[in-house]
Amino acid sequence: MKLTKTKLKQLIKEELQAVLEEKDEWPEKVKKGRFTKWCKRNGFEDGAGIGCAEKAMDSDDASVRGMASFYMNTVKPKGKTTSDL
Repeated sequence: MKLTKTKLKQLIKEELQAVLEEKDEWPEKVKKGRFTKWCKRNGFEDGAGIGCAEKAMDSDDASVRGMASFYMNTVKPKGKTTSDL
């Protein structure tokens, strides 16, 4: 089978679309984690978010700060990361 430019472009487009769809679904899975549970216990009814991460970064508990940092750097809500806090 000869791979033409048109066929190659189509394959790349399909693969890119598949990756983007996976990426869009990933943060939904994160919402069910330990950090979300911590946020809900601390008054954030919607779970993990920027406000909760800000509060968590002020925690004396290093594991809580680690969860907040991980959340901000992987989920990147509203394009923000830990450096924005």
